[in-house]
Amino acid sequence: TQYPYTPIGMAVQADGTLLAAFGTACWQLDRSLRIIGEPGSVIGERGNAAFAYGVMVTSAGSIILKPGAGKELYRLAPGSKEPTRLLVSTEVSTTFTAAAPDGSIVAVDMMGRRAFRIAGNRRLDLPLYASASHYINTFSVAPDGSIWGWDHTLPGFRVHAAEGAV
Repeated sequence: TQYPYTPIGMAVQADGTLLAAFGTACWQLDRSLRIIGEPGSVIGERGNAAFAYGVMVTSAGSIILKPGAGKELYRLAPGSKEPTRLLVSTEVSTTFTAAAPDGSIVAVDMMGRRAFRIAGNRRLDLPLYASASHYINTFSVAPDGSIWGWDHTLPGFRVHAAEGAV
């Protein structure tokens, strides 16, 4: 199937449907790649046209949308069309994010060299940086909650427990 846009973020839901983020739209695609939904479209309609520069899915089925700029993410609970704002407190354009199996969001601010977990309205700092000279430029959260990061200054992978300890 050909699309007029190039996705810049993707996530797969538990039922196998694909979420494709295109910056100004997020499409939900069935297994035949037909558009069956546009999660978060209300965000764009309300004025944040660049609401879908990233997309994640939590283990509970919530959809997390990452805008192109700003200091918040948007959570759509399963079956809801109304988003909840999640304050990140750092510029999202320079912050990598990943959904953890416990439903929280792990974030790495590569410019500020800090990492943290967002759980509901709480923010918990994570000690992912071994020193001020280290530079994590990509990471992922494993199904067991461990955090795997690539540190460009090592260079190499570092595996952290869910609380951030190496």
